[in-house]
Amino acid sequence: MLGFVSSAGVSLYGLFKRKHGRPITDHDKLDRLLEKLGDIERLLVIRIYNDMEVQAALRAVLRPLRTEGIVEFQTRNRETIVESVTRADLMAADEAEVSAIVEVEEKVLDIEKAALVPHLQWHLSDEGKSFDAKIEDPTLWNRVAKGERFGYGDRMRVELRTTFERDVTGRLTVERVIRKVIDVEHPLPSQPKLWEDDAKT
Repeated sequence: MLGFVSSAGVSLYGLFKRKHGRPITDHDKLDRLLEKLGDIERLLVIRIYNDMEVQAALRAVLRPLRTEGIVEFQTRNRETIVESVTRADLMAADEAEVSAIVEVEEKVLDIEKAALVPHLQWHLSDEGKSFDAKIEDPTLWNRVAKGERFGYGDRMRVELRTTFERDVTGRLTVERVIRKVIDVEHPLPSQPKLWEDDAKT
């Protein structure tokens, strides 16, 4: 179950409310956010809270707040309210989630899997965060048609366009499209040795 994640009583719901649902980053003042925790506990709490599945589970539990007439979610220890999240807290988290999305930006992405058919999506990585995106740049497809190979380990600088839509359950659907490929970097192949090391002869 979601709830407390440390002996000091740090609550995932409390962190969700204080951070408006956004991940904990290097810019956060951890002394304030996780003031009762030691260094190892802090690392554990941050890892748990920032996990995408945990974030999805938190929002799923809070989904009833989107229903008319339900204004507050509470966790209790018998009759004592331990933590509460209001509809206003959830709406603030929704707003923060959307405001963090940059709709058009230039990015350097790692190719994890190329899809060499225009209607399919490529599997890409942005600093370790994976996602899928279609490429709509005709220049890139001309390069593919001429036989240039793309695959794992290549990097590309692109113009990335991101659109999003939130349904009635609060689920945010994000779609990414690459309109322009600015540059592609292929890793240099390793050079074979002309002679074996003396130790092996």
